[in-house]
Amino acid sequence: MKKFVCKYIYIILLSAIVAVSVRAGELRLPDYILQGTVISVMYKPSKNPLTDNHTLIAYCYTSSNVKPTAYQSSFSDNGEATLAIPRDAVYVMFKVMTGKVADDNGQQFWDMPIMDKDKKIPENAYFRAAISYLGQLPENCKRAVSSAKAEEMLRQELNLYPENILAKAGIAMLAHDNKKITKLEFEKQIRGLFAAVKDWSREEIVRSAWRSFNAIGEKKKADSIAKAFVTKHPTSEFAEDYGLDVLQRLNDQKQVIELGMSYILHFPHSKEMPMLAQGLAPVAASLSVLDSLIERYSKEKYRNPFVVSLFAFIQVDADSTKIPAAIAYLTKEREAFIKSGARHFKPRWLSEMEWTEKEESLMAQITATRGFIYERNNQKMYAIADLEDVVTQYPLSCHEVIYDKLVTLLYEDRNLWSKAFTWSGKAMELSRANDNIKKINQETFAASSEYKTYNDYRMMIDSKATLSRRQSMKNQMLRQPMPMGKLHNKDGKVIELSSFLGKTLIIDFWATWCGPCRASFPAMQKLYDKYKNNSKVEFLIVNCWERSDDKKKVVDEFIAKNNYTFPVYFDENDVFAKSLGVTGIPAKFFVSPTGLIQFKESGFQGEAKFIEEGIDKIELLQSDIQ
Repeated sequence: MKKFVCKYIYIILLSAIVAVSVRAGELRLPDYILQGTVISVMYKPSKNPLTDNHTLIAYCYTSSNVKPTAYQSSFSDNGEATLAIPRDAVYVMFKVMTGKVADDNGQQFWDMPIMDKDKKIPENAYFRAAISYLGQLPENCKRAVSSAKAEEMLRQELNLYPENILAKAGIAMLAHDNKKITKLEFEKQIRGLFAAVKDWSREEIVRSAWRSFNAIGEKKKADSIAKAFVTKHPTSEFAEDYGLDVLQRLNDQKQVIELGMSYILHFPHSKEMPMLAQGLAPVAASLSVLDSLIERYSKEKYRNPFVVSLFAFIQVDADSTKIPAAIAYLTKEREAFIKSGARHFKPRWLSEMEWTEKEESLMAQITATRGFIYERNNQKMYAIADLEDVVTQYPLSCHEVIYDKLVTLLYEDRNLWSKAFTWSGKAMELSRANDNIKKINQETFAASSEYKTYNDYRMMIDSKATLSRRQSMKNQMLRQPMPMGKLHNKDGKVIELSSFLGKTLIIDFWATWCGPCRASFPAMQKLYDKYKNNSKVEFLIVNCWERSDDKKKVVDEFIAKNNYTFPVYFDENDVFAKSLGVTGIPAKFFVSPTGLIQFKESGFQGEAKFIEEGIDKIELLQSDIQ
């Protein structure tokens, strides 16, 4: 599958179910929770008074399932919510929703193991807690990654159940990853643990063994265990993970299409669905079988609107004569979706309110895609109508590509310049504007008589945009304590992280082989240049995961060649990166003077966006708001 990566960038909407976070209020839980009982919890918001718009969300885990089941309950006027706990639940995580804004306790959630009728904590309760700290959950219930907290939970599991293979394997894996044990010792532990397993019907055992044997390089054994289980349980959670792994190893295009389509049908809510669908559709188009896939998919009872939209988009891109058919297909699917919705389609880990928002996103996906295809067919007024519908209903969920297409279409008709000005201004206010949108906004300014000069207007818009961005950022502050470790500077001197307390820190993990890291550095240099004379701001550009034997030489040569002047540090054995839960690079952290991680981001989305948002974050952390 890796060889057939999609050449198309199909981005219509941003994720709609990843709620904006707010500062933590106070959630009071019972002293203990029993399986099969009704509990009462109390909530006090951090700022504003409680309203009838506050909702309790509980994510309940069983002993065997990785993904939880979500439940919700409304708060009464006195701040109380009641919730029935399932009889098979062993662990629960809570958050509070206020509209589309979530209080998830700074990405920590509120949590508790669930006791059985004898007031004993069931086996695997703490193991489930450990897994929740390793970044393996759906986005709506994903908490801040922490290998240290994961290890703590695993040890609590072993304190209660000393023979728990899952906990033992987990601790061995973490110890190996953190270089606390040698590879040889790790291999010995893994082989010894799973040699004693007699019952391979337990999904959690199979998952752990599969990951463990892959980690020690015994892929044949891992595959043998996986295949035996998946044959008997083809729609299990593990089958979802294993199926994706198999797809990524395939080289035959026909196999990719067949197995990829089967995967889409079996696992419509896979977090890797966008990647898979975007890889599958162009391969199918190149082999002239996309039409048959669309026909096959249209006969399925349960259809994912994202897949419907993507297939239609790629179909038109491959063959413009299919435009009328694609429009008819999307219209039919849109009408069916409006009529019946997708209640049958809701995954168990989304609450009702989270799923409602997801439904809206999927509806907008179909509408926006049809608008883009209308435009290709020169049906501009239909395109405008669809795109206006989307940005009107989902302004914050729309990618700038939607605003760009809408504003451009309006600009092409002089009679619609007033609308072009309005929507381009809205895009700028929401930080969804590219250079083209900004240019059109200036050229259509004459269509508005509300402002005397364009400079006056831009000052107002830019001020609104800055306030909007920063207010949103305030709400997303994480408030996570930064672990205090040490780094080495370019001269080999040990630098204690505690020495930077009192300063705003920008920490950037990178490696010379990392393309996105290298791409982000010109922007990082500009951000550094802006603040290099500010004694209250410190940049830590931290090299990690370097593959060269002589890391310092490789790094020094790279920095010198590109004339970068920001300070570079080295993370020996990647200890600091692991303590922060770094799982991919580039990874950037913005830390307050009090030592709290307030923002973190991964990847690189372009120079202008990075600098703009970087300035916003630094200025917020420099102000007295935390």
